[in-house]
Amino acid sequence: MKNNTAIVVIANKPYLKYFENIYNDIRRIGKYEGKIILLTDFDTNCRKIKKFIDSNVEIKRFKKITFSENANKHLNKIRYGRNKKFSFQWHKFYLFDEYFKKWDYVFYLDINMKIKKNILPLLGLANKGALYAPYDAYPNLDWKLKSQFDLESIFYEELYSKYDLENPRYFQTGIMFYDTNIIKDDTVQKLITLTENFPISKTNEQGIMNLFFLYDYPVFKKLPDLVDTYKTYSYWKLKDYDSIITKKNTFEK
Repeated sequence: MKNNTAIVVIANKPYLKYFENIYNDIRRIGKYEGKIILLTDFDTNCRKIKKFIDSNVEIKRFKKITFSENANKHLNKIRYGRNKKFSFQWHKFYLFDEYFKKWDYVFYLDINMKIKKNILPLLGLANKGALYAPYDAYPNLDWKLKSQFDLESIFYEELYSKYDLENPRYFQTGIMFYDTNIIKDDTVQKLITLTENFPISKTNEQGIMNLFFLYDYPVFKKLPDLVDTYKTYSYWKLKDYDSIITKKNTFEK
C-alpha cells in the first residue's frame, strides 16, 4: 500500500462498545498501522476508548444530521423504515465532508464487521476517481434498487421517472473505499437535499447514496471480488474462500 489511506468507522453511544473489537482487528489482524478515525457526534462520550487506543487514532465529531419536519414525517411513516430507530445512520453523509480530503483515500467499514486477514492488499486496490463498494444484491443480483424505497409514497412515481430503480447493480454502504477527490465542498449538502426531495429511503443513507453516486455523480464501481487468493468481502463466512472482511462470523447458509 503506497497511498495515504485512512480507515474510518462510525459510532454513537449505543455502538461505541464495538469499537475495541474493530480497533484490535484493524491493528492486529489487518496489520494496518495508519490513521484510524472514529466518526461520531457531540453527545458521545469517548473517554473509555482512550484507555486502549494509540496515538494514531483520531476522534472526529459532527453535529447530528436533521431534516425538515415534513421530511421526517415521511421517513418515519415508512413501513419497515430505519429512520425512527436508526437515524444516526445518516451520519455516514459526513464521510464525504471536506475534512477527509486530508487523505488520498478513505476506507470505511461498519463497526460490526470482522477483519479476518491482512487488509493491506485490499487497500492496495485504491482506484482514482472511484467509490468502491460491494453490490447489495451480490451474488445473484435478484434485488433491485427500488427495494430501497417506499413504493407506496407519494414521492415514488417522481423518483421512478427520474432514476433507474430497476437496476440490480446498486451498492451497500457497509464498506466503501473511495478517492477523496470525489468529495466536493457541497457533497454533504447535496445528499441532505436529495433526502429532503425524496424522503422515502427505507434504508436511510444507503438508498440516497445510491441515487447520488450511481446517477447524479456516477463514480461507483463494484469492489473487486478477489485480491491475491482471498475474497475481499463476504456477508457470510465462506467455506470455499478465505475472506478478508466478513459481516457474519458464521458459515454461509
